[in-house]
Amino acid sequence: MMKSIVAAMAAAGAIAVANPTLGLAAEQSLILDVKMTCPQSQPPIVTHSLKQVPGVLAVDVSFKSQNAKVWFDDGETNPEAIRAALDGVDFPATDGMGMDDSMDDM
Repeated sequence: MMKSIVAAMAAAGAIAVANPTLGLAAEQSLILDVKMTCPQSQPPIVTHSLKQVPGVLAVDVSFKSQNAKVWFDDGETNPEAIRAALDGVDFPATDGMGMDDSMDDM
């Protein structure tokens, strides 16, 4: 019985090595500094653009703080793809305060 369990665990490990994203994805968050000049029209544009990225779970855009916090599944997207979405609508973003791994403060 123990040999069967060890064999199954080894097989699962082999699968994870063959496919490094299998079971290893995690929720992350990214804070981006985004220069906005119009409090009425630009935060919704930034929000919509970010939500169109596959793997983005939630977005919180603040005109007052001039930033966007983005929660995402790192198995589906990455910070570069998220920044590219804003570049595509002429809102270049730079890294803000950092990344963490929870939506607790949303």
